[in-house]
Amino acid sequence: MSSIIYALVVRDPDIVLSEYSRAQGNFPQITRNILSKLPRSGKFSYTYNEKYCYHYISEENIVFICLSDAEFPRRICFLFLDDIKSNFMKRYGQVVNTVIAFGVNAEFAEVLKTRMIYFNTDPNADKLQTIRSSVDQVKNIMIENIDKVLARGEKVELLVKKSEVMSEQAITMKKRAIQVRRKMWFQNIKLYLVCGCVFLFLLLLLMMSVCSPDFSEC
Repeated sequence: MSSIIYALVVRDPDIVLSEYSRAQGNFPQITRNILSKLPRSGKFSYTYNEKYCYHYISEENIVFICLSDAEFPRRICFLFLDDIKSNFMKRYGQVVNTVIAFGVNAEFAEVLKTRMIYFNTDPNADKLQTIRSSVDQVKNIMIENIDKVLARGEKVELLVKKSEVMSEQAITMKKRAIQVRRKMWFQNIKLYLVCGCVFLFLLLLLMMSVCSPDFSEC
């Protein structure tokens, strides 16, 4: 697994203030040999032997260097260098020009080790990947919310259609109810008329039986 292997802090021209290596090898000697070839301003990467890559930040007369496997992401290496630079200058910025060789190594080598482990193993160290993950998460949430809105829109549309159908059915039922009421009213009128006629006919028969057919006896 690729990783950051070695790191050191140097004050020009070649005074090593602190270093840490997580693997056995001649990395310190090789680094000291190429120090004089490195530019002394800005951020650079330097491929060595096709298998490894040096990355360094040079600021004023202090150089922060790390060695990594060639395939290890460069952006993480520079995040590591920015981190140790910030830590180092916060601790020793006031006295950095007077510190003797390895004068702060006993303390700062542990910082190099701790931060190296962090940037080698913790996914959160890759800020770009973290941002991408956050963007993907936000995008997924937005897509999910859009799907929900669309689903709600479909449901609302269905409800509107159902409401329209129910409204039409209600109007139809109302018309039918009016028609039924009118029909029942006419039927009741007819019934009342028939009953009235029957009653008058019976009354006439009764009067004729009492008063004679020509009503001469009444």
